[in-house]
Amino acid sequence: MKNIIKVLFLSFIYSNSNVEYLIFTSNPFAQHAEIISELYTNEISQDLSLVTQILYIENIAAENFSEYLYNQNNNYVDTNDDFYNLKYLLIIGDESIIEPIYYHGSTPSDDYFSSKNQNTNIAPQPKLITGRIIINDANSMEQVNNIREYILNPAEGNWKSKLLLIADDQYKNGKTIREEKWHTIHSNVIYNALKDNLEISCLYGMDNERQQSLDWYTQPQLTDKIIDKINSGISMINYIGHGTSEVVADEHLLTLSDIDRISIENNKLPVWIVGTCSFGNYINENCLAEKILNKGNAAIAVISTTGGISYQANFNYLKDFFIYNLEEKIINNEDIRIGEIFFESKNSINASYTFHLFGDPAMPINIPRYNNNIITEDIEQITIGSFDNIPLNEQGKTFLKIYNEENINNQIYSYCLGCDNYDINDSCNTYSSIYTCDAYSNCILSDCSEEDIISYLTPGNVLFNGFSLTSIIDYILPIDTDENNTANIITFNESTLSLESILNIDMNIALDEDLSNDNAGPSISIFQNNKNILDNLNVYPPYNISILFDDELPINLSGINYHNIRLWIDDNQLNSILLNDNFNYCEQNSNDPSICSYCNHGWCGYIYNLYLDNNYINQENHTINIESWDILNNHNSISLDINFTNENEIYNVYNFPNPFEDKTYFTFSYSGLSSINIKIEIFSLDGKLIKTIKENNLQNDGTHFYKIPNNGWDGKDNNGAILANGTYIYYLYVSDDNEKIHESLNKLTKLK
Repeated sequence: MKNIIKVLFLSFIYSNSNVEYLIFTSNPFAQHAEIISELYTNEISQDLSLVTQILYIENIAAENFSEYLYNQNNNYVDTNDDFYNLKYLLIIGDESIIEPIYYHGSTPSDDYFSSKNQNTNIAPQPKLITGRIIINDANSMEQVNNIREYILNPAEGNWKSKLLLIADDQYKNGKTIREEKWHTIHSNVIYNALKDNLEISCLYGMDNERQQSLDWYTQPQLTDKIIDKINSGISMINYIGHGTSEVVADEHLLTLSDIDRISIENNKLPVWIVGTCSFGNYINENCLAEKILNKGNAAIAVISTTGGISYQANFNYLKDFFIYNLEEKIINNEDIRIGEIFFESKNSINASYTFHLFGDPAMPINIPRYNNNIITEDIEQITIGSFDNIPLNEQGKTFLKIYNEENINNQIYSYCLGCDNYDINDSCNTYSSIYTCDAYSNCILSDCSEEDIISYLTPGNVLFNGFSLTSIIDYILPIDTDENNTANIITFNESTLSLESILNIDMNIALDEDLSNDNAGPSISIFQNNKNILDNLNVYPPYNISILFDDELPINLSGINYHNIRLWIDDNQLNSILLNDNFNYCEQNSNDPSICSYCNHGWCGYIYNLYLDNNYINQENHTINIESWDILNNHNSISLDINFTNENEIYNVYNFPNPFEDKTYFTFSYSGLSSINIKIEIFSLDGKLIKTIKENNLQNDGTHFYKIPNNGWDGKDNNGAILANGTYIYYLYVSDDNEKIHESLNKLTKLK
């Protein structure tokens, strides 16, 4: 600590002109600032390292910060008021720690911190790429630790190559379809621009059914799809549509309570880009952006607005962000810092002051560069119904996904008098000419028509999804694939963080007769917390289940001829959940969930942590039905009667007394009957392990209540020293035969 202070002091006195990254915070958040400073000074690769400096609000008031930067005596700017080397500014703290400056007294804008103009009636003109970590609890280290892990130890997998596009539907009370259709059309523009460079999923309100609610409509199945997709791990999310700081879309696609369902494992955290009005208004007590980030396992950064924004301004920003900046940097194989494309994009629009980056502005994004040399040879044709392979140039793990040709979606609306979509405000008496766009985002100004065709593209059915650790990747396509279609191939190489796509490949049928002896469909197993759920067993809230599929042949993910991975409750097949997009193969490494240990065949995969909410589970007993197919269309299904209890398996977790002076007991209740193993680790607030307590093979005495240890913990560390007074974190891990039942972080306080 003393060395860091000394370095910072010397930097302040002698070399402000060399500073590249400035961190502005309050003294209680010094540890957060030092973690970021150390990350960019010593831990990150040299080509991404930055000269950092920490400043504190106790020394420089927020309203005087810009004046301090532009004071030439402080040696940040030259005589032209241009910064010598300073490029990034990170503010650590919410409005209660470092209050923002308000444009016209109402819209918070961190742009003022680096704008020489401080007149709040005039839009700021920032010169620094600025981000803010919204936090007010100095004991919470998750956001800065997540940033550090995201950069230094990114989780393996092709999640880095994935972009999720979400679009509001075409309906809004008081608005017309001609206006509302642009959410989907603008998303389609982004899809067309980036489909050769990223693996894109499209979840559009226009493609999903609505359910009548008390005051409007909801789309619960679309909400489930969005959350499942996010939980699977994804690099970036973009939403276009209406919303507020508390809800996404009038149909409440995401609400504050829905965020509790997002739980991404292994730090596969996305950057969210949400340009809807005030999604990032963190001054509001109920702010989605703030909750997403503070949850710790839902996002690595959020780009959004703190005030109102027009359709056109939002789309201009997104067009610059995804097409003129992100796509260009991917193609040019550049390192992509989130702050750079954020800053370059927002300065092209008039309402730039409302766009904010919540996160680390210097953070490089985990997203692939384009590489046209992953695949060794040209591919002109691929076969259906027999194993084939693709030779690879790159070493390490390579992921392969083969799609059927793109879907061209056409939605037709008739505005004629008496037609279902007629609106007096949307008739041709009002519009003499409008822009119309085809599925490939070619738009022209045309005469107003009573018939409106909305065209857009979405990815085709997945024909194959797999990976290889060698220089050859094997694949086989489902036998019901139409050879008259074309295929698109996407490969992602983990070692080089690069992607290659090959489009419009011909297909031909060449059935392998040796495979015809396989008549068995995939075996199917259900798990909760990695425990195999059998007939008449209990499932505990939250109702997250995982499903394992095991076969000697690949699982059919195409959905062709209704060959889907499908789940339905009781006899309600009409409301089946299609799970093709949630499927992943076991990779035989540490990233695999424990259920992969149950695999017996070469093509074994899973759907992890599928959440069944009260739209599906509304009584104590239900029958869960699951079916799947392999690529030869061998079918299997299971039906299990399951008890959905209202009690958590582990519940009432607390230590007593708390605060404590002499001793405390770690207590909880366990609803199961099996013997369990307990591990408790106690940490200081800076993450140092202080004490470990383990007890194994604890038997249920009939009370379901556990108190650890029997004689209490006396507040001494592993070396027998008495802990200093203060607050500590304890990690509780409960397992059954080495399978996790429960884990949680909790606080305790030691007093004299």
